[in-house]
Amino acid sequence: MDEEDNERRDDEEQSEATSPGDEIASGLAPEVAAHAALLDEYLRTDVDAVVHVLRPLAALREVGAVCESVRGGREPPQPHDRRSLRADAQLLSRIGDELKHELQPTLHDYFHGEVADLVELFEDRGGVVRLLNATKVLIDRFRRPASSQAAWRDLLADVRRGAEPELSRLRALQLREARGEPRP
Repeated sequence: MDEEDNERRDDEEQSEATSPGDEIASGLAPEVAAHAALLDEYLRTDVDAVVHVLRPLAALREVGAVCESVRGGREPPQPHDRRSLRADAQLLSRIGDELKHELQPTLHDYFHGEVADLVELFEDRGGVVRLLNATKVLIDRFRRPASSQAAWRDLLADVRRGAEPELSRLRALQLREARGEPRP
């Protein structure tokens, strides 16, 4: 009986010492286990862990909100605010290659049409509507399951090549956005 109790206690101590990521990684090659642990860590990333980075959908929502406000009768933003808004929208270039590819040709058209002309588009009502509609289309494309899969491939590629943790955390947050997880 004592031998059985000792084995049971050993099993219990062993199971308490492991995390959910360890269970997934058990029995895997060391490199794969390390990648699994990193992925687990990055997927648990708190939004506040990546400071001073505007995420893609947040940038697009910002553009959309300003357009809605102007369309609703408010004054357009001042030129320096428009340039700042354009700079925020240009942060979309920081998404991974797989996600960029998945969002084509919409992303290309958005960058070379609406973002390039963003400052001038606020000069008239038609420009604001054009910018708003293009932004909504890009948000819809970003939220498609194929975009979520592309964001996952970007995160996985970063982990496999040993990218900086900050970049991998950003990719994990981009994946959350693409999956439609509630924003913070």
